[in-house]
Amino acid sequence: MSMHKSAVIGTVYNTILWTVEPIQSSVEAYSLGRRIGAQAGDYLSIVLNWQSSIFTSYLAGARLDKVKANSEDFIVIMESQKNRAFIGYAILLYHQACVLKDGLCALDDKPPDNIPTEAEALQQLSSIPSFASAIKIYQLARAYLFRRFDDLQ
Repeated sequence: MSMHKSAVIGTVYNTILWTVEPIQSSVEAYSLGRRIGAQAGDYLSIVLNWQSSIFTSYLAGARLDKVKANSEDFIVIMESQKNRAFIGYAILLYHQACVLKDGLCALDDKPPDNIPTEAEALQQLSSIPSFASAIKIYQLARAYLFRRFDDLQ
């Protein structure tokens, strides 16, 4: 059972418990799932729980500096392991935190550690069908937050 505990935590919180638990509890559960996954050697559950923890902490109102730093750590580690399959959402979240913290001028800055710029990331991700809705939601949220509805495509 302990071998599957990390996957169970991620699955249950992603599908059911987020509706009844306080959102901060979900962040803590994903962090626990990541640690348990590391102990069990369950790489997929480590990555999925880590990614869910970062995104849910953003939704829970974590400081943007922390969201940005956690996203950056995730991206850098995934890149160092040559595992690009999981970094798409983290890159979008990284840039969203940068823009919300520093304004739209942050889009002109080159991110550290070879993180793609937002334009590069959107170009790469737009060719992946599973990211089409995530990109639209991302752009819609940005347009709403900055009241720039003419920027929507």
